[in-house]
Amino acid sequence: MAAGFRLTWHGDRELRRFTKMAENGVRDSADFVVGHAKQLIGTPGPPRSKAGPIGGTTGEPPRVDTGELLASVASTGPIHNTRAQTIVAAAGTPLAFGRYLEYGWVHNVFGNAIVLQGPRPWIRPSFDFLGAVWLQFFKRI
Repeated sequence: MAAGFRLTWHGDRELRRFTKMAENGVRDSADFVVGHAKQLIGTPGPPRSKAGPIGGTTGEPPRVDTGELLASVASTGPIHNTRAQTIVAAAGTPLAFGRYLEYGWVHNVFGNAIVLQGPRPWIRPSFDFLGAVWLQFFKRI
């Protein structure tokens, strides 16, 4: 030991601390997307009608009808893949009609595409909003 200095390696501890911070950031981001998506679809819509789109018009987020979509929106993760050095989380719904609302329904009848419902995006705008928030955050540092 030279001149009374002692070196201590804290790399493993700091790596664990940084990894935990990154996992928390990913989890918080997924929860942010869920909260924003629930805000978009949380507005009650008109009563269900046999004719016309469900709870609003094409291009607008879907409105609450039964509440099933709103109740199903959730996040999972974070999952830390040490081999690929990634931390991921997911946000969305396991319900198939959530995807249909997001992208619209198109049905092919004898080769002719019939649009049954135009897209009613509700999760993509939430991810876009998260991206804008992160961009503002990184501009400040």
